[in-house]
Amino acid sequence: MGTKINTTLFQGALILTLASLLSKLLSAVYRVPFQNMVGDEGFYIFQQAYPFYGISMTLSLTAAPLFISKVVAEYNGDYNAQRWFLERSKRYLGVLGFVLFIALFIAAPWLANTMGDPSLTGIIRVTSVTYLLLPYLGSYRGFYQGDNDMTPTAVSQAVEQVVRVAIIIVGAYIGVYVLDVSLYHVGELAMSGAIIGGAAGAIILAVFDKKRRGLQQIPTMRPENLQLPRGIWRDMFAVIITSALLIWFQMADAFQIFRLLVASGIETDQAKILKGVYDRGQPLIQLGVVVVTSFSLSIIPMISKARIQRERVKLQRLVSFFMRTGIALGLAITVALVVMMPTLNYTLFADYEGVDVLQVFVAGLFLLTLLVIITSVLQGFNSMKAPAIAAVCGIIIKVMLNGVWLPEHGIIGSAWATNSALLASVLISVVILKQSINFEWPSWQFLIKLSFSVALMAAPLIIINYLPFVTNHRIVGLVVLIIASLIGALLFLFSASYLRVITRQDIVMLPMGRSAIKLIKKMKR
Repeated sequence: MGTKINTTLFQGALILTLASLLSKLLSAVYRVPFQNMVGDEGFYIFQQAYPFYGISMTLSLTAAPLFISKVVAEYNGDYNAQRWFLERSKRYLGVLGFVLFIALFIAAPWLANTMGDPSLTGIIRVTSVTYLLLPYLGSYRGFYQGDNDMTPTAVSQAVEQVVRVAIIIVGAYIGVYVLDVSLYHVGELAMSGAIIGGAAGAIILAVFDKKRRGLQQIPTMRPENLQLPRGIWRDMFAVIITSALLIWFQMADAFQIFRLLVASGIETDQAKILKGVYDRGQPLIQLGVVVVTSFSLSIIPMISKARIQRERVKLQRLVSFFMRTGIALGLAITVALVVMMPTLNYTLFADYEGVDVLQVFVAGLFLLTLLVIITSVLQGFNSMKAPAIAAVCGIIIKVMLNGVWLPEHGIIGSAWATNSALLASVLISVVILKQSINFEWPSWQFLIKLSFSVALMAAPLIIINYLPFVTNHRIVGLVVLIIASLIGALLFLFSASYLRVITRQDIVMLPMGRSAIKLIKKMKR
């Protein structure tokens, strides 16, 4: 029986992980063809409203389901209590979603004026409608996750994002090439994908629930034994802050970059284009986050298991390993993006605008990688408050430095502000983690070997920036870029393996690590 339950949990977690990675990948990839159709100014318009959707998505996909699943899990086997709480959660989230919708819809003109662009009112109002879907998306996902059934959440999440991305691309095409409307109206058409996608996800969840509930009645009386776990509202707020850190940074940029650039004397149209160029970094960061997330998802259960079993030595080894691997993974991906940025920018976005700004911007991926991994470790220690504190400090620093550096240094000042804020969050998180466990820092020998491996990887990526047939033809450039990336990745893996940057003992600690070692041995034969 226990084996069957564990198998079900593993399969559910795997399905949810794959759906999450698919969503993040789609969220990164669609921005490239979208920008190619609407240009930098159209991309600026869309990205100005995106943070409001990002908060809505965090509420319905992460924060609310976490809150509800904890309560549902507490009453496993008590259907009446679970079902009563689901119905009550829908009411609470319905009120919250309606209040946020009304507030954002009414405040849209003021928000757009505060951003410095009154024409953004329409797209902000379109985004506000997504909050009305919160009671359906958040409550049902939390209910089924709490009952260890991850399939409804995974399927609804995948459907929601596929429909959303399809509407964004189709809407942009129709608006630009068929209707020939203003870019602000194109942005509104594209953002409507979030509403239609969310509605599709809600329908999927409703179908699952109808099949699951069957003819069972919905309880109308509150069960006597139903009590909310302590600190659950605090944890929900902490998740909103921590999980949406990049969204909050984007929110700060939306309110500060364009307005401060115009205030510093830059023409309005040029300021919009500069912000659009700056936002090209978002999909590149997102692609890096996909890789880091796929690794970090294994951290929480491994740390939690070792903590519960009180295996202190194993905990220290795990944390040290995750820190070493995070540094190696983050540095390799970041250096690759920085050195190939000229060719990457041209092949994806058709010009070389803002290469220096984008290089500084994506350099923050290294710090973001460390922050994601340290946050996952802290959550493995069942700490929600600590990552939230680090995130809040980072947000405050980001807003303050934007205000100082943007007028003085221009758009690149915002990129430096983001990196400085991430650095502050990482340092605070490390200090908090050190109080929980005394892990080993990577040695100088490790850092030297890692640097050599990364330098080998970077060589082919640097060379392609100087090949004339690559820098003048987008398709050729993309093909050569992929080949060079594969060569660089192989050079890094062989060098890191030979220099023992990652050892066999490290691999064993990973999920299915022993199986991976056996597979490597067979390949060598």
